[in-house]
Amino acid sequence: MEKLNELENVIGEFLGIERFHMQKSNEGREKTYRFAYRAYQENFASVTKEKLKDIYMRNEYMRFFYSEQERHNLYNKWMQSLN
Repeated sequence: MEKLNELENVIGEFLGIERFHMQKSNEGREKTYRFAYRAYQENFASVTKEKLKDIYMRNEYMRFFYSEQERHNLYNKWMQSLN
């Protein structure tokens, strides 16, 4: 799912549609609950380094759907948010 936007040209070619463009329609920042969710993230949500390792490195589903490099990239992305 994370790479879907990078595949616009490929999808457009497959569908035979010139200038194919995907439009985001489920943006959290546009939801009515966005303020409550942001407050939750800022005040209550805390993820430890160990939990991130469990999610991205030790989870069998993540290992199935994502390459090792992709999992490391996601792990590092979330590690940066801890700092």
